[in-house]
Formats: sequence, C-alpha cells, structure tokens
Amino acid sequence: LHGDPARLQQVLHNLVENAIRYTEKGNIEITVDLTVRTDNVSADTDNATHEPAKQPSEGKVTLRFTVKDTGIGITASKHDQIFQRYTRMDGSYTRINSGSGLGLALSKQLVAMMNGQMGSENSDTNGAVFWFTIEMDAARQAIVPPTTLLPIESTPHKNNEIRVLVVEDNQTNQVVAHGILEQLGIASDIAENGMEAIDAVNARSYDLILMDIQMPIMNGIEATRTIREGPSTSRKTPIVAMTAYAMQGDRETCLHAGMNDYMTKPISSEGVAAMIQKWVHQPTAACHISPDLPIPKATSANPLEVWNRSGLLTRLRGSEVLARKIELSFLGEMPRQMDTLRSFLQDGCIDDAARQAHTIKGASSNIGGEIMRNAAFAIEEAGKAGDLATMQKRLPDLEAAFAQLFSAMKTTQN
Repeated sequence: LHGDPARLQQVLHNLVENAIRYTEKGNIEITVDLTVRTDNVSADTDNATHEPAKQPSEGKVTLRFTVKDTGIGITASKHDQIFQRYTRMDGSYTRINSGSGLGLALSKQLVAMMNGQMGSENSDTNGAVFWFTIEMDAARQAIVPPTTLLPIESTPHKNNEIRVLVVEDNQTNQVVAHGILEQLGIASDIAENGMEAIDAVNARSYDLILMDIQMPIMNGIEATRTIREGPSTSRKTPIVAMTAYAMQGDRETCLHAGMNDYMTKPISSEGVAAMIQKWVHQPTAACHISPDLPIPKATSANPLEVWNRSGLLTRLRGSEVLARKIELSFLGEMPRQMDTLRSFLQDGCIDDAARQAHTIKGASSNIGGEIMRNAAFAIEEAGKAGDLATMQKRLPDLEAAFAQLFSAMKTTQN
C-alpha cells in the first residue's frame, strides 16, 4: 500500500497521546482493518462497523484505524464538539492532563487530506473510541522510490558506524535532529530529559551527545555534570550543547559543566555534519564554544517572515520529505505547547512559563517561524527578569504569530 506516512503517523500520534492522557489505568488498543478495496481483491468487512467507509476510486484501498482506551470516556454532548478547536474532552482535568484543544481538529483535517473520515464514540469498557478511515493506493508490486545521496563534508563511509544521542524534550526539535542525522547516514537515539540521557549513556556507548539545555526533570547542564562524573566509558564522550539563541552567560555555564561545543537553533545539516567531523572523525581534547548568534530583528530592508520555509529547506539540504515531516510534527505539537504556556502564565508560574517560552522559541526557530520565535523570546526575556505582567501582556502577540504561522503552514500542507 502507498499513502502519506507523515500524515498517518501524526494522526495516530495525536490519538494515542490523547488516549494515554485520559487513561489512568487499564489499556489502550490500536487496530487497523481493511474495509473496502477496488482492485478485485476481497476485503474483510467483518470489523467495518459504525460509519460506512466511502467507496474508494479504482485501484484504491480504504483502511479503518481505531484507538480504544479504558479512560474517562466522552460525554454524549461532547461528541460533536471535540473535533472543534480548543475543545477538551474533560475540562476538570488538571494541567498535567490538559490537551491542546487543537490536536483532534488538526487530526480530522489531516484525515480529510487523505480522503478519509473521522469520528468518536464511547466504548463498552467506559472508555473512548476514536476511529478514522484513509484511502491508499493498492500496489501490485513493491515500488522503491529513488534515493538521492546527499554529499557531506565528513567521511561518509564511517558515518554508518556512528551513534549519536539526542537529548531534547521538544518533539519538533527531536524530529529535526533525528532527520538530519538520518540524512548523514548516522544512527541516533532520543532522550527526552537529562535523567533519560544518563540512563542511556550508562546502557551503551555513544560517539557524540547533542544536548538541549532547558528541559524538565533534569536540564542539560546537570546531565552533563553527572555524565562527566560517571563511568570512564561515557566520561569522555563529546557533548555539544543545542539551544535557541543563548542567554548571556550560557556559554560559560556550558563550558564549566564540561560540554565541548555549542550549536544554536535552528540547527542545520551542515552544522551537524561539521560537529561530526570535528568531534568524531577528527576528535580533539580542546573544548570550543562557538560564538552566540543574536536573535534576528526586523528591519525595513530585511523584515521577518511569518514562515521562512526556504530557510528550512536550505538547512535540510532541500529535503522536502524531511521538511514535511517536521512541519506535521510542529502542527501537531505546538498547540499543546501553547496550551501549557497559557496555563503557566494563568497560574503565575514565572520560571515554568519562561522555560516553556524557551521551548516554543526553539521549535519556532527550527521550523522557520521568525515572528513567532521573536514573540516567544520576548516572553522568555520577561520571565528571566521575573516580570509576570509583561509575560502576560506579550502572550497575545505570540498567539497572533502562531495563528499566522499555523494558517500559512496549513495552506502549504493543503
């Protein structure tokens, strides 16, 4: 079967994440059934219950995906509302269970782009059932798309022997880093915070660690210090900091913690390849922290863009496939990130809100959302100064920038 893997992955991710969020105990079940096909091969329609699948075009197949949980379920009055923007299944849940309010709405739009339908119902186990159908091409034989080999400055034949640990809590930034490393033929693992990073380096050896600075549970500075004090096998592993335009003093802090180098977001294929060349292919004992890059500011000659997609493609060496995957990740994740920031500001949690604004800034920078990046940076700066009133005052600017970026990206995806 041939379809749209990036969109399908994003929809399933959104539904499973919702199921996990609203299920405190029990289980989550994911199934897929072949419901209709028009290529003269019989389909098993035993499980094709509820909404009938739309008859596909000739040579097409309709699949039905179902995500079933044993959680809180959905009240009858909410079934028609939950696919609207900013609607949650249960408003009484605390912030740790708060949804984005946009994930289901976006999922339904993505399903429609795949010529499918989406719906929900309550299950017989008091949980919720979300289902969707998509249309795919039925191929008679495997079709292998042509692969374009990307030249890199480092030694290509050695890259398949390298393994990198990416320590990053933001989903979009994870996709960017993993995708770039994959471009370079390098295997990578993901750790979502400093504690997971320590567990990972204790479990296996890595040739390089790309370390975000601001993360929940344990930040990159603490994780680096712990790794440097740990077993000799991981103590000397090169660690390169990744952050979205460093605050004053961050360079010295990274160096003092034991990091070897520094990359500012948005990271690029060229930048990552240079770090691989420097710290893996031609390792040196000296530490070097690259100079900080200032936050770009708008001028009459060089105005900021709502979405600098050409810059994104340049950083990815023109890979449309990777760019599309990153864009879908951003569209699915950023509404949740914005929701979290609103909650922190509403509760007066200045430090948490500043860290969240930093996360939003990094993801916006990686995607090429220049105006949104600067709006997030303004909130982060106010948070560093302990100015809650200014943070709250700047929030509408960030929301407006996100709405513009969301609209521009949605138009391109369509």
